[in-house]
Amino acid sequence: MAKSNKEYKKVWNEFHSELTDGDLQSNYDEFVEKVNKLNPQYEDIFIHHQKMENEVSEIKDAILMSALNGVSSEGLNRRLRDLESAREELEERMNVIYSQIKYYEDLISKYEDWSERKLFVWWKVFTVLNDTTPNWIEWKR
Repeated sequence: MAKSNKEYKKVWNEFHSELTDGDLQSNYDEFVEKVNKLNPQYEDIFIHHQKMENEVSEIKDAILMSALNGVSSEGLNRRLRDLESAREELEERMNVIYSQIKYYEDLISKYEDWSERKLFVWWKVFTVLNDTTPNWIEWKR
């Protein structure tokens, strides 16, 4: 079932118009840029949080040793409360950043999935219009 060259070119031009949609590409690039910007922030906070966790553990050990030896641990208790409070705030920031990263990664994944699906639909159209259209894997490239 051969279609006229004019009809084929119309469909091909529409396909290229959609393929080169600058707004969609701009949105996708923005999602990727945001993830790339947020990941180092998250990693820095995570490293700092781990150091705080280690310090909390050391202070708890010191408080236990102080109690076993009958030494006052008032200063250590104060430091522990301050450190745990700061750690909780840091954890909240980590959770916010992680949520943002996850949100943008989900958008990227959906964009890629839907782009692949749309491309497949276009391929199906071209296979109907032209019997010599290459197989899906070749055409997709």
